[in-house]
Amino acid sequence: MFQPRPLQSDQIRVLVNAIHSKSGGGVTYLRNVLPLLAKDEDFELHLYLHKDQLELFGVIEEGVQVHVLDFSNGFLATLLWEQCVLPIRARRMSIDVTLSPANYGPLLAPRTIIMLRNSLAVAKRETRLFKRLYWMGLTLMTILSLIKCERAIAVSTYARKVLTFGMEKKLKLKVPVVY
Repeated sequence: MFQPRPLQSDQIRVLVNAIHSKSGGGVTYLRNVLPLLAKDEDFELHLYLHKDQLELFGVIEEGVQVHVLDFSNGFLATLLWEQCVLPIRARRMSIDVTLSPANYGPLLAPRTIIMLRNSLAVAKRETRLFKRLYWMGLTLMTILSLIKCERAIAVSTYARKVLTFGMEKKLKLKVPVVY
């Protein structure tokens, strides 16, 4: 069981919430950014992975404490775990910053940073009811996360424009574009 650090530590305790990174951009991003963050002595890194994701990430950089999670792995179960359990665990661990490299993250976790990267335009073309509900849920969670997060980072100017839902100018300082 993880023991929280003493409060006098100068390191910034970062929880990387990777439970949405199951293929493509999220996995690639984390494979590239985790080694860089692990080298920074200002950070104490904790990586949350579902047990089904272990093969995707292979060997994790030294300096990253991996927390392997075991919960039902579906959209709704993941959403509930992330919104209910993750914030409690993060607070028990005295997490300073929660990084979620996805359009949405835990609404009640400490100082959440999300990454706006996946277009939601697909929702308009979807005809299947279940998939339409999925995209509506994803859109709602993106909006709520954008409102609640400390910061959001966008992977492109286009992503910032479409995923700030017409509030790009208002949110320009909260949502910088990073490459």
